[in-house]
Amino acid sequence: MPRIGRRRNGNGRARVPVVEAQPPERRRGRRNRAVAAPGIQDVGAIVGEVQVQAPLPLQIQAPLPIERQPALQGPVTPAMNVQAPFAQVEIPAPVPMPNQNGEINNDPMLIPNQSECDVYISQNLKEKIWNREFIDLSLLLYQNFISQIDRPQNVISYDNAAGSLVITSNKNSKVKSIQNIESWTDAFINYMKIFIQRFPNLASELTTYMSIIRGTQVSFEKIYCYDQQFRLRMANNPTRSWSSIDGILWYTVIANGEPEGNTIQQTSVESLINPLDIWCLGFTPINVTELNKLLFNYPNQHDAMILSKGFSEGFRLNYFGPRCRIESKNLHSVIQNPWVAWEKVMSEVKNGRIAGPFLTRPISNLRCSPIGVIPKKTGGFRLITHLSFPPNLSVNDFIDEKFTTVKYSSFDNAIDMIKRLGSNVEIGKKDIKSAFRLLKIYPGDFDLLGFKLNEYYFIDKSLPMGYSESNCLFEKFSTFIQWAVMNESNSDNLDHYLDDFLFAGKSNTEDCKNLMNSFDRVCCRLGVPIAHEKTEGPTTKLSYLGLLIDTEKMLIQIPEDKVLELKSKIKWVLGRKKITLRDLQSLCGSLAFCAKALPARQSI
Repeated sequence: MPRIGRRRNGNGRARVPVVEAQPPERRRGRRNRAVAAPGIQDVGAIVGEVQVQAPLPLQIQAPLPIERQPALQGPVTPAMNVQAPFAQVEIPAPVPMPNQNGEINNDPMLIPNQSECDVYISQNLKEKIWNREFIDLSLLLYQNFISQIDRPQNVISYDNAAGSLVITSNKNSKVKSIQNIESWTDAFINYMKIFIQRFPNLASELTTYMSIIRGTQVSFEKIYCYDQQFRLRMANNPTRSWSSIDGILWYTVIANGEPEGNTIQQTSVESLINPLDIWCLGFTPINVTELNKLLFNYPNQHDAMILSKGFSEGFRLNYFGPRCRIESKNLHSVIQNPWVAWEKVMSEVKNGRIAGPFLTRPISNLRCSPIGVIPKKTGGFRLITHLSFPPNLSVNDFIDEKFTTVKYSSFDNAIDMIKRLGSNVEIGKKDIKSAFRLLKIYPGDFDLLGFKLNEYYFIDKSLPMGYSESNCLFEKFSTFIQWAVMNESNSDNLDHYLDDFLFAGKSNTEDCKNLMNSFDRVCCRLGVPIAHEKTEGPTTKLSYLGLLIDTEKMLIQIPEDKVLELKSKIKWVLGRKKITLRDLQSLCGSLAFCAKALPARQSI
């Protein structure tokens, strides 16, 4: 520390203060040396322990000169207003020139990026569409565009005799109406072009709606009536979704009839389905009285009791799990084919096999399982219920395996029957129509068979495809039918696999034909419907359970389409390093199926 003192003169008086400098500090090692903080300079005199830093002189630099780039010369693009291109851009109109016939095209010239809808359709009509008001779609047909321009339409022609232009009023133009699905599609596409200018986020919904209308397999009059009524409801409630089918309206228009007029026809759920009918049994054409008469002599009395009680009171699901409210989303196939799913469901509603539609849950603990539609090999779709979802809490998870075990008649039984009758055997087959749906469900299990479609609730009252016991229950019924036919015809030359029945008879006889007629009589007595479009024979060659049977050559053949399918599966598997267990099981199943017709077993 410096010492501050006063130097005295000879008289002992203090004269001036003096600061004695300290001796220089001894240097320390690099490890113990103090390091100044960054940015701090050791400048100035030291007074006590305070550092006084000398002020730095302020330097002011001259500003840099600003260099300006010369303006680029080039064409200037006019500013265009997209919503009103004609308002701010003045484009000289081209001089009309007559064609070879002396006529002048009076249609307005289109500006790039402008469609015909932007030019020909009036602004008033566009405003109605943007305000979501109901309009007549026929005004948007290309044939009617001439009537939508906001000015009188005149025809300009060139008079060769007079040598001048002649303007005549177009009084003969008539508004074309929508007559078929093609003209409706053209008009609705123009409607979409205008609508999505203000509501681009609804483009996918409009596309789905157009697919629903075009994919419906009903008369155009009915579907056009549905379209008008649906758009009237959209105008009344714009918050609705275009992509959802109006279930009540669909049932009213498609199933029952057409509302009259361009006003909204009020329809309530109560007018379609009486809530008191929820607990009624589903419809079945089976004649229970005749069934019980035949069951009285049926050798298998255990199955006879199950069939008699089931067709009288409804078949129980043998479910031993919690009965709680569950709601699941439908399968992706329903999302892809909404109109197919809706038609299937409403067809079952009309046949009395499904209850609905309901705006709210008709049963408080209704379990809604996913539904789906799968394509049939013969065309069309089949409605299924995914009763194995959700995992570990589904309906099928709480069904005892002893109720689901079933033993089918094998393909070898049919081959043995043909071998017993000899070569050139006449064979035929018949199929039961809507097989599983003939069995109605016990009302106490209705809460397990709910589903939801287009925000409406439904209850399945018939045996669904997707229930683990469905095959077992129907196999009991089809086995009984086979016994009844054998008992009626005194012949055992028939076999069945679920709903497929195969008949056989010796060559040059009427045995096969008589056996098929006996089957028809038994089914008529019991009320069992037959799919006559699938009936084949008597003949010497037909397909049974996917394989071709030729009794003349005594051969079993694999259909060509199945051979190609198997080759495709094998090629796909060989081209992969690993496959899933499901894919492997599918391939093994196809190989096992074709093994029945391999050369080692080809000869009957």
